[in-house]
Amino acid sequence: MSDKNKQKKSVKTPIEEMRELRWYEVQGYPVLFYSESDRESEYGKFMAEVSSHEKMYVYASYREELVEFEKELFSNLYLQIPRFYVGIPKNDRLQIMRGKEVDFPLPIYKIDREKKHKDYVILEDGRFARALVPDIREPPGMDIEEACLARLYPLNIMPLHLELLMRIEHVPESKVDYHIAAFKRESARRSLATTTSWRQKHMEHLTLLEQDRLNNASTHKFTYMLILVDNDLNVLKEATDSVIANSKTWCVTKLDVPKYVQKELIENWRIDWVRLTMITTNVRLGYLYPFVDSSIIEQNGIFFAITDRGSPVVINPWDRKYKENGHIIVSGFSGAGKTTSIAALQYRLLKRLKEREEDFFLFVLDPIGNYNRFYNEFIAKELNLDVENKFLEEGKPMGLDPVLLHSIDPAAMPVEMALNYLYQAFEVPAELKGVIDIAVITGLTKINGIEKRISNLRELYEYLRDSSNLKEQEASYYVARAVDGAFRNIFQGEPPKFEKNVVVIGFKINDVTTLQTAMGLLLNAILVKLYSLPKSIKKIVVIDEAHRILARRELADIMSRFFRETRNLNTSVIAMSQLITDFTNNEEAKAVYENAATRIILKQKDDKLVEKELAEFAGLTENEIDFVQHASPGMGILNLGNIKTPIYVKLTTKELEAFETEEVKTKKVIA
Repeated sequence: MSDKNKQKKSVKTPIEEMRELRWYEVQGYPVLFYSESDRESEYGKFMAEVSSHEKMYVYASYREELVEFEKELFSNLYLQIPRFYVGIPKNDRLQIMRGKEVDFPLPIYKIDREKKHKDYVILEDGRFARALVPDIREPPGMDIEEACLARLYPLNIMPLHLELLMRIEHVPESKVDYHIAAFKRESARRSLATTTSWRQKHMEHLTLLEQDRLNNASTHKFTYMLILVDNDLNVLKEATDSVIANSKTWCVTKLDVPKYVQKELIENWRIDWVRLTMITTNVRLGYLYPFVDSSIIEQNGIFFAITDRGSPVVINPWDRKYKENGHIIVSGFSGAGKTTSIAALQYRLLKRLKEREEDFFLFVLDPIGNYNRFYNEFIAKELNLDVENKFLEEGKPMGLDPVLLHSIDPAAMPVEMALNYLYQAFEVPAELKGVIDIAVITGLTKINGIEKRISNLRELYEYLRDSSNLKEQEASYYVARAVDGAFRNIFQGEPPKFEKNVVVIGFKINDVTTLQTAMGLLLNAILVKLYSLPKSIKKIVVIDEAHRILARRELADIMSRFFRETRNLNTSVIAMSQLITDFTNNEEAKAVYENAATRIILKQKDDKLVEKELAEFAGLTENEIDFVQHASPGMGILNLGNIKTPIYVKLTTKELEAFETEEVKTKKVIA
């Protein structure tokens, strides 16, 4: 046998070669949701790791798996779970990236040699498979879109298995020089008039290659292949078509493979049969970044939704991995599934806290009455909670006097904040504000012959009214509007006492303005209670129909401060409103939105102003706006810190039944 034949015989197949590698399982990151600087940081790590090895294999697997973390809620919850692996020579170690050493991770697919199909391969277990590779007839290109390989994956339909295998090899400079020189000689022999678009593309490729090398970039060649597997041939066809379409958009490469080689590609991972090998630099290669995980998982969180790629969204308001605070804004028009979705979120959060035996406090502002029913008829029974049901009633004292709250806890309710509502709501002239400030701070009133500090609005009014100072007498007119005007019952009486750790507060108030004011000022009373609790205790404050508060500047200002103050009190505020425009009514309402690190935008009204604010204020793209304007219940856009992705809230049958709103029940009766 000749030396040449011996050499050919000694060449290992990809499977043989990969079995001899050192394999690591590495973590994926939702980089497509990151800010530009954070994305660049992750790409840089991959780029540096590639430069550290002569050869590297990358294997990414997206598989539908049974998820265990919410098995008590969902007995059969199957989600797309991504796993990522790097294979390097046995003598190498990961230099930059971190990973856990594992056995050879690639699955072995067995082909059914008897059964045939025109376009797809049939496996021994009856499933269908399809292999896709970059087409040799297409230009290799250097204009790599960031994370383009991850963008190949179908969005709205995922097969049971989607596997990506990529091989990267270092190319010595001498070979690159030879490649460039040979191609330039060939191009010089042709006139510009006859240069094909393919050749033009290749010339651009070479120009960028030379530029990168002048900046000391290392040169590599790479290729890749994809395998898709599913039980349902129609699902596989749709997923395959989606991947091929995405490749033209993101990779500027046609994906295809002749039928006669599919079986070898699938059964033996014959990546060496992929004819198109692209030469590029580590700079460009970094943008291929294959470790893209579309899962959003906050530590110790609860399963809430899935992304458009079928990956889980796990939320923990108190985790700071992706965000700076635990506040959540939810915006959704009538029928968007807002109330039901957030009821399920509360139920699961409380369930998790009970399971972990953690102390917690929950307050719910419930102007419509849905949550009173949800808690008393379902949540309290399921979780063995002792619920305190309170009601603020029209015509009865409510005890929401901000000056009284200031006297109870000046730290929670500083004098300037206590009086700010008064100044805005009753249009107190600037020259009288200082007069009232001084009266509250230094003024003394006699009760049963004993002098004491002013402790409520009624005492403040009487002090100013009886003063010999004309300015103080003039100021008393504005305070009188509060204590004797239409809102007098709001300021009368003792503040609400919250004695249990789950408090649902209803409102038996018909007048719209009185309801708005009571809801807004109630936040002050809750804040005083939150200040009295140990910081270690987790707290949740739910505000339904928040647009009622946001509509009035003086109340939106209270809500904005409530969001700011509670960030440091281990508190998550969940505020629900109807439209994104509720948060653009005034600067104070905008501040509420900006102070929430998590925003969920469900179905929105198909309206020009709403569309404008979704784009300019919420920062949604044209496609995202179209998505939320035509979304089904429970579908929307999640913006969590720097992450932004379409989601679909997953509810159990039990939750759907338990958290059905009165509006939905009425529609069913009418139908």
